[in-house]
Amino acid sequence: MAKVTCDRESDIEDLIQTVDACTEQFDAKRLELLFDISEIRYALSKLGNGKTPGICGISKEFVVAFGMSSRTSSCV
Repeated sequence: MAKVTCDRESDIEDLIQTVDACTEQFDAKRLELLFDISEIRYALSKLGNGKTPGICGISKEFVVAFGMSSRTSSCV
């Protein structure tokens, strides 16, 4: 019986590079798509209350309390 050997670290690195390349292509295409208010509402519904706000300082509670308009901050 022949013994099969492989360089496990090299195989893993090759797999990671392949996945990264595919992911980057998918993300690039996805980021070019427009999103709508329903996606923002869905994301907000999944956030817990009392979480630290994003870099702009606007919390989920603020957005929910005062509503969203077409001028909603980009950090939400």
